Amino acid sequence: MKNQYFHCLSVMILLALLSTTLHAQNDILTKKSTPFDSLQITDVTLTGNQLKRSVTLNIKFKNLYSEKATLHLKFGEFDEFGIADDKGSKYKVHTREDLSGTANINKGFKNIGLVTFGSKKLDYFTYLRQDLNNGEEKTLTVVISGIDPKVQQFSDVHIQSRLLFSGIIKKDGLYHIENTKINWQKTND
Repeated sequence: MKNQYFHCLSVMILLALLSTTLHAQNDILTKKSTPFDSLQITDVTLTGNQLKRSVTLNIKFKNLYSEKATLHLKFGEFDEFGIADDKGSKYKVHTREDLSGTANINKGFKNIGLVTFGSKKLDYFTYLRQDLNNGEEKTLTVVISGIDPKVQQFSDVHIQSRLLFSGIIKKDGLYHIENTKINWQKTND
């Protein structure tokens, strides 16, 4: 009788631990780190469209400095701007491979199709720059097509950046975002 009691208690404890672990995995919190004390990421959203198989990442930056700041974001190489998902795929802005030293620069990476920052759209340059007045907020939007709806989160997003005041470089640094869950929706939008 005593052995049955301990066996039953052991199973109950094991089930409770397993339940807690599964619950914790479903409630992973997004972690954000910023290289600049007063140019913060205030919000990160990740919305998936199951019908179009696309994902839109929005990152809001806010200037808390007392003066106008310029944020320069780099997109040329994966080390400068890259995304990894929970299924092991990696994404970057594809760049030209016909220039000296750029052969196979896109190999192994899925393409990021559209990038905008505030009023500016990434085209043939590999950076975007925006001025933010004190208290102003601007959004970086990234759209990626061809993503399987089985992908549940972006495990890593990193953006190499440069902070400038009056055209003078103050500091370089890396914004880093981890564990952002995709909010998948079935919509024709």
